[in-house]
Amino acid sequence: MPLPLLFHILGGLTGVFAGFATLVLRKGSIPHQNIGRLFVVSMLIMGLSGTYQATFIHPQPTNAVAGLFVAYLVMSGWLTGREAIARIGHRELTVMFVGVATALGSLVLAYRATRAPVAPDSDSATGFIVFSALLALGVAGDLRVWIRGGISGAQRLARHLWRLCLALFMATTSLFLATPSRILPPWIAETPVRFILPIAVTALFLYWLVRTLRQAARERRARSQRISRANRFAPASES
Repeated sequence: MPLPLLFHILGGLTGVFAGFATLVLRKGSIPHQNIGRLFVVSMLIMGLSGTYQATFIHPQPTNAVAGLFVAYLVMSGWLTGREAIARIGHRELTVMFVGVATALGSLVLAYRATRAPVAPDSDSATGFIVFSALLALGVAGDLRVWIRGGISGAQRLARHLWRLCLALFMATTSLFLATPSRILPPWIAETPVRFILPIAVTALFLYWLVRTLRQAARERRARSQRISRANRFAPASES
């Protein structure tokens, strides 16, 4: 087995189970933070080794883009969660540049796929366009944080959550649904058991996302009420 493929499989397996653990552990706790770091490192290994494998060993442009997309999601999501106020600094700008470059490269590959007489199913233009759109959404969020000078509270948590959970969802569905027979034992790969973890990850992601968005709405209402009270009791300006 080629070394990049071994890193890709081991990184993916570790990342999937570490990511699931972070979803069920108490947020902000020491175990959550430590396992979260393991998740980030393993997902980076999975994504970058997959990109290397799909670029230089067994060329599959869609998988190469997917690996870079996962790396962008994981790094931008992790950097968001490190501070109480998420800002766009030098590291965040570097990650954003990776997102922009990957989105543009994916668009070029989409154009080439439309021009090819016969394109492999795994390298269809639709797949590249979907990745480009998701990357554009992520970069737009980066620009929004940059323009605002930073975000905090539930908005920061939502940004942290959707990026890391989307990367986890991609790894989980790839492992259990796309290529289970090559990695998992038959009692998982050939039975409905393989659907359990992808469904659980999706349910937990939606639960935390809805909860975070509701918290963000409460914070917006509280800010509006404070501003309204401040304006109501502000002294009238002299004529």
